[in-house]
Amino acid sequence: MWITNENYFMVLELAEGNDLHTNLMEHKFFGEFSAGKIFSDALKAVRYIHTRGVAHRDIKLANFVFVPQASKADGRLRHRLKLIDFGLSTKFFTKPQKSMTELVGTLYYIAPEMVAKERYTNKCDMWALGVVLYMLLSGQPPFPGRTTEEVLGKACGGAVDFGGFQWGIISDSAKDLVQKLLTVDPAKRLSAQEASQHPWVKDIPSTHVSKEELTEAARAMSEFSDLGILRQTALDLMVLQEPQKHLEKLSATFLALDTRGNGTITREEFVDALKCLDQSPDCKTKTLDPKLLFSKIDRDNTGFICYSEFLAATVRSNIELTESRMEKVFKKLDVDGSGSITGSNLKSFAYIRQRYTEEEISAMIKEMDFTQSGSVSYGDFTRAMSSRLLPPSF
Repeated sequence: MWITNENYFMVLELAEGNDLHTNLMEHKFFGEFSAGKIFSDALKAVRYIHTRGVAHRDIKLANFVFVPQASKADGRLRHRLKLIDFGLSTKFFTKPQKSMTELVGTLYYIAPEMVAKERYTNKCDMWALGVVLYMLLSGQPPFPGRTTEEVLGKACGGAVDFGGFQWGIISDSAKDLVQKLLTVDPAKRLSAQEASQHPWVKDIPSTHVSKEELTEAARAMSEFSDLGILRQTALDLMVLQEPQKHLEKLSATFLALDTRGNGTITREEFVDALKCLDQSPDCKTKTLDPKLLFSKIDRDNTGFICYSEFLAATVRSNIELTESRMEKVFKKLDVDGSGSITGSNLKSFAYIRQRYTEEEISAMIKEMDFTQSGSVSYGDFTRAMSSRLLPPSF
């Protein structure tokens, strides 16, 4: 992100794959297994933003894009689905709670309560997900029509047609999920949490991670927890500047630990995962206390580890701290380009200013200030980032 006096400029990740609408047009419709994998990823994305108090309000096929990722097993491309375009999104967990009444979104995906211009909730996204699932399985919209009025009228009627030939080979469980998502009464419609517990969704194969990969991640997190605040912050920034293709392995590990599919790792999930590690005398993870380690990685004390926290804590196990990477992070922290990082530099970051006290920010400088100059030179920075040793106490 670049900030000027007038604008915020955000450079986002490049998604090189097709969007889901284009993909569906090429395939006509998906088999139940493929549709399940796609829907599972879509549901995880929606469930995550709902837990963060955000309603998307424009869920549709075209707003899911595929990000190609190479499989380490056979070199073939795999694709991960990502949700984009938050132009119509809004926060609904506010005090007082924000009322959503605007008729927004895309025809075919608009929920009945939005048409009625009633106060609605994030359940409008679940209706749209129901439309997405119906179209994945059949290749057709559930409420077709020649005019806007006809489409919206059918949607408000809520009569879901399973009469097409494709539905003859679709399981009753999949149809049941579609029906429960395309329920006119939002109070009776499944939430993202409830949908994730539906039998059809729970039968979809999940991502698995080997014990070796989990051990490696746990060891990296343990080392990260022992780092000072400034080095942890530097790794936060490094992750943000790293291409996603370099983080595929860590992403897969995160998804495997997120057994509930809500986009975060809870304390229970974390502890359960680390219980399976080898506890033999020569195992380097033997002395790990999963609960204590969790609390150290959950730096904002939310009660769960989010994706960015996990990546920052494990990234050193997956990429090399090259001169180029460290230089990029240093320049980011050296806000005024003076050639050194000062306390004033750090305070200019809202991320740091809002999280840490004046005393803690001073301690961050001392953490890497090997020469006692009151600031961190590039040499100090690279020395600290390349070593696990803390600078001497003065």
